[in-house]
Amino acid sequence: MNMSKSGHLPADSTNLIVASLGFSGVYWILESVRDVVTFERGGLLQCLFQVDWQTLYMRILVVLFLILFGAIAESIKKSMLERNSEEQAKREETAVFRYGMGMIVLYWMVESFKAGIMESESDILASVFAPSAMTLWVRALPVFTFLFFVIYAYSLMSQHRRAEESFKENLRDLEHKVRERTTELLNSKLKLESEIIERKKVEAELREARDQLETRVQERTAELSDANQSLKGEISERIAAEKAQKHAQAALRESEKKYRTVFENSGAGIVILDQNNGIVLVNSEFVKISGFSRKSLEGKKQWLELVASDDRARIEKRLLPATKDSGRTQSRFEFRLIDKNRNVKHIFANLAQMSKSRWVLSMVDISDRILAQHEKEIVQEQLVQAQKMEGIGILAGGIAHDFNNLLTAIRGCTEMIMMSAKPDDYFYRDLEEIQSTTERAADLTRQLLLFSREHKIELLPINLNESVNGFLKMLQRLIGEDITIETLLDPGIWQIMGDRGTLEQMIMNLSVNARDAMSEGGKLTIQTENIVLDKAISQRMTDVKPGQYIRLSISDTGHGIKRDLIEHIFEPFFSTKESDKGTGLGLSVVYGIVQKHNGTIHVSSEPGKGTRFSVYIPAIFIKADSNAGCIKPDLKLGEGERLLIVEDDDSVRDFTVRALYKSGYEVYGVSNATESEQVFDDQGGNFDMVFSDVVLPDGTGIELVEKLLDKKPELRVLLSSGYTDQKSQWATIKEKGFPFIEKPYSLCDLLLALQKENA
Repeated sequence: MNMSKSGHLPADSTNLIVASLGFSGVYWILESVRDVVTFERGGLLQCLFQVDWQTLYMRILVVLFLILFGAIAESIKKSMLERNSEEQAKREETAVFRYGMGMIVLYWMVESFKAGIMESESDILASVFAPSAMTLWVRALPVFTFLFFVIYAYSLMSQHRRAEESFKENLRDLEHKVRERTTELLNSKLKLESEIIERKKVEAELREARDQLETRVQERTAELSDANQSLKGEISERIAAEKAQKHAQAALRESEKKYRTVFENSGAGIVILDQNNGIVLVNSEFVKISGFSRKSLEGKKQWLELVASDDRARIEKRLLPATKDSGRTQSRFEFRLIDKNRNVKHIFANLAQMSKSRWVLSMVDISDRILAQHEKEIVQEQLVQAQKMEGIGILAGGIAHDFNNLLTAIRGCTEMIMMSAKPDDYFYRDLEEIQSTTERAADLTRQLLLFSREHKIELLPINLNESVNGFLKMLQRLIGEDITIETLLDPGIWQIMGDRGTLEQMIMNLSVNARDAMSEGGKLTIQTENIVLDKAISQRMTDVKPGQYIRLSISDTGHGIKRDLIEHIFEPFFSTKESDKGTGLGLSVVYGIVQKHNGTIHVSSEPGKGTRFSVYIPAIFIKADSNAGCIKPDLKLGEGERLLIVEDDDSVRDFTVRALYKSGYEVYGVSNATESEQVFDDQGGNFDMVFSDVVLPDGTGIELVEKLLDKKPELRVLLSSGYTDQKSQWATIKEKGFPFIEKPYSLCDLLLALQKENA
């Protein structure tokens, strides 16, 4: 069982000191981007590696504070793992948050004193409590970096504490069940020992009665020899003696019956052994355990013949001398027994001496308990692996959000330059290359999010061939160079209603599963084709209706799947791989994705020849949207409509404000919910639309637009986010029917979305 000696979960592999270095690197890069975009201090590489001393001092100060807090939080985390008290763990968990807030205040004070001493500002208190807008702008990024790091450390420790509490509760339940079963076995053993003692007591009484009978017979014979004349009395005494003998024999038979009842109905298997370890007598429970008949055991086998070869030497060395030593009366041990069908059973046994020439071996089959313990260890390993995958998903979602914001700004600014340029300008091709590269980067970000457990699902008309072709490059990296990927894509493939992200995850899971089945290399084939299922075929498949479908087939040349395992492969945590090579969740996720697309999946496999997964998804037949495609870059859609833009990322907000202004809109840009409400009230609610990011520093975009709609019900709304997990609140957005555009979006996408909402 994977746990520490103190009964805790294994220590979390996430080191907060290393995490502080990661946050420091992100902070350094963002500072450099800000210097390039806002202060125009040169190129990005220059702002990264060639900075003036004041900027270097500020960045090093922030990095040192981040590392110091990381070291403090790591120390508190290790201390919390050694605590047995839940209250102490919670207090130390809260202490991390307090230390983080203290570090932010300390940073603010140091920056204020530095401004007063090194930059000769006259009023230090004003620098602390009422700094200038530029000072706030300069300090905002370090403060938010600190805040995100504090929240990250706090949530990591809180998550581990809750997992440990759940683990301890499960462990206590299991230990309670083991103690109950152990108590039952001990009671059964004590009952057997009591019956044996009673049997010996009866035998002693029988021997005493026999001795008394012999004495009486001798005395009576002497009396008959001395009194030959008393023939009648002698006959009477003989009759009495015969009656006593019959009574003793009846008592003996009754004692043997009781012994046989105890022997046969004991919950343990019992074997009577001679001095040479030969089997003299067995009960029915031992016959059940061993699988052999009484005739094939009693007087014909030694019990060591049934012991696994690996255990036999240990038993011969430690236990067999006991059968030669009359002073040693009992030994307890465990061993593995091989039954008649060559099945291995785990046995707990007790060897006790009955007499000088007889020993009794009692045993209980504990295979179920051993199996339960093994299954528990497997589930524990799978839980740890699932937690690791969840951590990777959270990290991927966070990186994708920041990257999407950067891509939105880069893509939008490039399009704005292209709007003012001419196709024959010498730099126009470079701008087109930048635009193409950002689109590929957006695809890479989306593919990275396949490792996240959360993903918003939006079914749209798609061409499955395009999804397969767009995913091949990443798929080749996942599969490896020793496996050849072959694609057989029907050029006339029908469209389906699908979610591109989850379909790519399905292809990835099936392909990785195929890779694991081809440890020595092979060929992976991905095929798409149109197929019509008539009523007869659909009845044979049982879980699909007649109609027109596309079939996606993924085949491998691996070792295949046994027939008796196929019906279990879609069950969660079921896996034929080693515990460190999979979580058992891949195919269950595939099954869920297929169900969400109203499809079905079938498996055909032959051991040694490979496996084929066939996914059937209903086809759709719709005409292409006549309005689809991008508008002309120089077309102004706005007619003076007043827009309120709420975006906390400066570069994205700056691009959006400038782009919409040039497109004919009157635009107001703010960075948070509080500021947006103030601007809305100052302008008397005179806005036609609010365009807001979902995740804001002081709330959510959903809460903001609901407040503004309360003030002005006819106000139009458009939401955006670079997150695709629970932070995007996609389920709430969909439930409330708010329009949504996902980052990174292009200027073309944004203008089309605004045109749609203003229509």
